[in-house]
Amino acid sequence: MTKYTSGPWTVGDDMLKGADGTHLFQLVEQPGLGADAESIIAMIENAPAMLKALKLMVEKFSPFDRTIGQDRAIAEAFSAIAKAEGRS
Repeated sequence: MTKYTSGPWTVGDDMLKGADGTHLFQLVEQPGLGADAESIIAMIENAPAMLKALKLMVEKFSPFDRTIGQDRAIAEAFSAIAKAEGRS
C-alpha cells in the first residue's frame, strides 16, 4: 500500500503542509488556471477530511440496500477509498 500523509493538511507560505508541519509539496501557480487555482488548492487541502467522511459513510451504510441502488454507490465509494490509499 502506498503510504500517505494523514490530515489535516494546511496551506501556508505557498506550501501544502502535513499535520506536523512537514512540507508535503510546494504550490506553484500555473498559467491559465485563474480562479480555478483556489478551488484546486481547497480540494487538495481537504482531501484527508473527504476520505475520512467517505470511509465513515461506507461504514454506516454497509450493508446496503440493493433495492434502491446503493450497491453501485457503495462500490464506487470502496473503489475511491482504495485509490486514495494506493490499493488500486
